[in-house]
Amino acid sequence: MRINNTNQNSFKGALNNKFLLKSLEKIADHPATFGAATSLLMSLTLRPLVIKNTPEVEKKNKEYSIANSISSGIVKFLTVEALALPVEKTILKIEKNPDKFLNKKSIDFFKKNNNFDFMSKFLKQSVSVITAIPKSFLAVSLIPLIKNVIYKKDKNKNRQNLSFKGKSSDILTPVIKKFYENEKIQDFSKKHIKNSKNIARNMMIFADTVLCTANVVNIGRNKKIDKKPRNNLIYNNVLSTVFSISTGVLLDKILQNKGKFVEKFKKANSGSPKLAKYVDGIDILRPTLAFAFVYYGILPVVSNFLAQRVSDKYNKKETSDNFISFKEFKRNIC
Repeated sequence: MRINNTNQNSFKGALNNKFLLKSLEKIADHPATFGAATSLLMSLTLRPLVIKNTPEVEKKNKEYSIANSISSGIVKFLTVEALALPVEKTILKIEKNPDKFLNKKSIDFFKKNNNFDFMSKFLKQSVSVITAIPKSFLAVSLIPLIKNVIYKKDKNKNRQNLSFKGKSSDILTPVIKKFYENEKIQDFSKKHIKNSKNIARNMMIFADTVLCTANVVNIGRNKKIDKKPRNNLIYNNVLSTVFSISTGVLLDKILQNKGKFVEKFKKANSGSPKLAKYVDGIDILRPTLAFAFVYYGILPVVSNFLAQRVSDKYNKKETSDNFISFKEFKRNIC
């Protein structure tokens, strides 16, 4: 159901390299998996390194922040994959043969409005939002364990093994079929199809907001984390989310509007029947890397430094409260 460019102009070189095209196709087919894998890699390598070298932050706060990074990266990958793999597999099955699974009314609607791909992309990206709350609960629960494993030589600590396995995509087919045939969702896709290239970015923003809210609640309730590092982690999560979203969106818009890569890429692959799929891959790759660069490479320095400043001011006060008001929070970072 894709409408592809049939212009036969062809430019040989890096833009139609087989590895690049295959990678973009895989990213388009498995956006949630790609996002989770990128987050896992960055949370295990770049972010801990940046946190460790952030100046004027207490060692204990750094240890908890690094444990938080590792925990969130691992749990995000496992929880997303538990749902993403069967969902993505089911969507690909329906995409290849929609006439077999969808009713004629829906098929005619998609052909008329050309919004089938929009609905597929929206559903694939929804996985990260759906898994945000359970992901937060598991990640926060593992912070003390990971911190003790990394920074304490205690061989008597029991390690917990988590196992997530996705079930056969056949089980999900009736559920996802209803998604495509739902008239309200069809109307939504028809209305917003012009914003198709920004689905990945918008869903990342939504998922990060839900995840941050869940993290704040779960960290605040977790008494296994010491009080001072607990406050620091809360402020760190809030600051990281706010700055990563605003800066990530700005960087993504710059890459999208100023760069000429997509136009050159389309010309180089104008004769390919999978051109639309490749462009989908670019639209997922661009914001994913932009947000990852900001969130894992730049913001740990800013958020950890400011979180330390807020925590220092708060923890100096003799109070039984576990949190401070938003107004006081703003005064402390200004």
